[in-house]
Amino acid sequence: MSCSNTLECSYNDFSAAMVAKGLGKQTEYRAWLSRARQWEHLWDGSAASDGFAGFVRPRRSDGSWLDCDPKQVCGSWKPFFYEGSSWTYSYFVPGDFARLIVLCGGRERFVDRLDHSLSANLIGLDNEPSFLVTHAFNYAGRPDRTAFWTSKVMRKLYGLTIGIREMTTAAPWVPGTCSRRWVSFRTPARAFS
Repeated sequence: MSCSNTLECSYNDFSAAMVAKGLGKQTEYRAWLSRARQWEHLWDGSAASDGFAGFVRPRRSDGSWLDCDPKQVCGSWKPFFYEGSSWTYSYFVPGDFARLIVLCGGRERFVDRLDHSLSANLIGLDNEPSFLVTHAFNYAGRPDRTAFWTSKVMRKLYGLTIGIREMTTAAPWVPGTCSRRWVSFRTPARAFS
């Protein structure tokens, strides 16, 4: 879980930086923001899969890379990624999408890569590390792709009736799922077409 832990801690640090910035604490803001960029130490620009280069990859303590197939989905409590693969976790940089887009080869290449990963089912969209991935298109200037993929995920994985167990999972996808009661949407299917 070394990779997933690093990425999750980087996001926590980014969130702390935003709080410090909001409180006017510039020294703390800069310190937390610097820590939030630690995820980049796990980015291997030479790692390749399906014609795309650059993935989060595990490292040894001496800095050398460990072998890791970007498509291999690890189970719970495994060494590199928690319930995901490098394809999934390589997009989990919610506080630094601008840098991620650069590392992926720019906006157009990023959009192509993200479209491919979603079309080829390389990302488990029903798991927390990937909840923001369809929104990543926005950072590359393609809100149309965000709308397309978010709509598709909502229809495919969650439907229009959500139970209490699914609410926390569905919240990023379906509006109105943050209450503690059962939510039943009566929205016509054409609204999501």
